[in-house]
Amino acid sequence: MITPQSISTQSDSPKGSGRIERVIFHIGDPKTGSTSIQQTLFERTWNSPNHDIAYPDALNALPVARALKKSPEDSAASFRKIRKWLDAQTADAAVISAEHFAPVKPEALKEVIDRFLPAYADRVHIIAYARPHIPRLISSYSQRVKARGIKQDLNRFCTDAANNGKFRLSERFHEWRNVFGTDFTLRPMVRNRLYKGDVVYDFLREILKTEDFAVNSSGHANISPTLDHLACLLEVHKALNKAKISEDLRTVVGRLLATKLTATPAASGDKLKMPRNLLPLLQEAYAEDAAALDSEFFDGPLFTNELKKAEDSATDTPQKIKARARFSRSEVHNLQRIATRLAATIANDPKEWKRQIHQYSGRTYGKNTGKISDKMQFLEVHIEELRRFIAEVAR
Repeated sequence: MITPQSISTQSDSPKGSGRIERVIFHIGDPKTGSTSIQQTLFERTWNSPNHDIAYPDALNALPVARALKKSPEDSAASFRKIRKWLDAQTADAAVISAEHFAPVKPEALKEVIDRFLPAYADRVHIIAYARPHIPRLISSYSQRVKARGIKQDLNRFCTDAANNGKFRLSERFHEWRNVFGTDFTLRPMVRNRLYKGDVVYDFLREILKTEDFAVNSSGHANISPTLDHLACLLEVHKALNKAKISEDLRTVVGRLLATKLTATPAASGDKLKMPRNLLPLLQEAYAEDAAALDSEFFDGPLFTNELKKAEDSATDTPQKIKARARFSRSEVHNLQRIATRLAATIANDPKEWKRQIHQYSGRTYGKNTGKISDKMQFLEVHIEELRRFIAEVAR
């Protein structure tokens, strides 16, 4: 509904605006449960007897955010479509959600809101979630293994992040508050600070300004992978890379496989933890950032304490995620056979595979309906093979 199309010639002056009281831009941050929030709203797995939320007919507003990262003009068509959509809504609030808004300059978002959504400008609110530094590092590394087959080990990834300042949050969120003032909210992705210990419940309460709602979804998206999952996905990426599959298609395949594989009993296996020997470096690197977040956004030393608490979940045991370090020679051979066959099939028709996987994942406009395609049935066979493999090696 809000994908960029050719720029219309209609005026940007204020028009009728229905009864939408609040327009919420949910900007992430990455690794804070955004997909779970988006799925809950998109699939309407929540209800309230007295309140409603309008949500576009798409899982997220990724195309809008990507266009805005280029320039306000590139996003003109998208925001004109958003305005038309808002004018037709009758809910209490409307939500536009995409993690890719997070790195956008807040001035750019405000510019397009003032220009293309003038009737709603005084009803816009920005909401973001921030995850404490150590869990964010672990989750970000896992994501890169799942989606890209990153070759760095966790030690090098974290050391590089500490040295180059990556994953520092305070300055970026300070910019959002400077531009939007009290219309910007930052919530901590810390379980005991979330309503009902759950980011979906917390988000809905923030948006609806009430606890008069229920959530019916059975679970959250993006469950953390086990070490065995990561080892399998690394082998799949090696096969995809060898078959000369493009990076963007490898990412699409990796994300889908990770989502499907973690929705199994084997997902209860050992998961990635921060090596204890890295903690002094990371605590020193992020202490100032944590203190700045606490000072401006949170009532007390929340992120500072989370840095210290990371010691409770750290490990002294080396964790290996390469297949040869986790599985027997015959098991590695079997895994490579599955991955090679999958990669060869995708290489035969990469454009069509990319289109169908996007549709299958529910990441295109409109909900998935109708019979599953032959290609996706074939992919399900390979996913089931990988599931059985993980179940066997996890015994």
